[in-house]
Amino acid sequence: MLILRLSVLLSPRMWEKLAKTLGFILYVLARRRRRIIQTNIEQCFSELPKSAQQKLIKKNFTFFAYAVLDLGRAWWCTDAQLMDDLEIDGLHHVTRAIEADRPIILLGGHYMNLEIAGRLIARYLKISTVYRPHENEVVNYFMLKNRSRQFEQIIDRNNLRLLVKLLKQGKIIWYAGDQDMGKKQSVFAPFFGYPAATLTALSRLVRLTQAEVIPMVFLRGVDPRRHRIVFQTPWQNFPSENLVEDATRHNRCLEEAIRMQPENYLWAHRRFKSRPEGQDPWYPRKRRQLRS
Repeated sequence: MLILRLSVLLSPRMWEKLAKTLGFILYVLARRRRRIIQTNIEQCFSELPKSAQQKLIKKNFTFFAYAVLDLGRAWWCTDAQLMDDLEIDGLHHVTRAIEADRPIILLGGHYMNLEIAGRLIARYLKISTVYRPHENEVVNYFMLKNRSRQFEQIIDRNNLRLLVKLLKQGKIIWYAGDQDMGKKQSVFAPFFGYPAATLTALSRLVRLTQAEVIPMVFLRGVDPRRHRIVFQTPWQNFPSENLVEDATRHNRCLEEAIRMQPENYLWAHRRFKSRPEGQDPWYPRKRRQLRS
């Protein structure tokens, strides 16, 4: 935490240099995560030559390091210090839905810069966000403390009833349902050409609330301390009568967004952990510690 706090005081040049150094160290030391990232990128970007895949893997670690240092800026910088760090496209899609008194689901993804981007966009919109506790208790404490200042409400990802209640009240919900949570509440739908367990909660939420679904993409600028948020055209004719079709649409939308800046996506997540019956696992299993 001290390093994050001190990183706020660095010049932009030193901040970027520190992030690139940290990214290289993580690339060398985080072997298990590197194997997961490598597997995902080799499969999802199989059209790229091996040299380009390797370059993307290394850039993904650099963008992860940017995200780590971004935590310090998100948690301890003032609004005045961050005011020049955001560019927004398509905000009119959100304001039109607000003027029409429609509940809104901002459909995001696990982009590397989501923490700082959330802090930035909260200056413009009153948002409630769906939350999954972080494994590290210290990080979890500061993350909750920071998000509680920014957002109207922090909602447990399993509390569907509260999500429905808030949407029916006309609230704006930031929802990112792009992680593998197992087969129980998911269907298999193509993602980068492979079947991925995809949550069906989005279809249920929209069916129950008539919410407007507005895709939201986070990008990092050429200056890595600057960010761009893109609100895309609201979805029409959603949900359908077919959960697989809905999940396919969700994944296709996310895939198109990721391809805008693939190094900025959380490839360290085992997105293809759940496999259809009879298909082999993608990722190496954790080694069990031998008991003495």
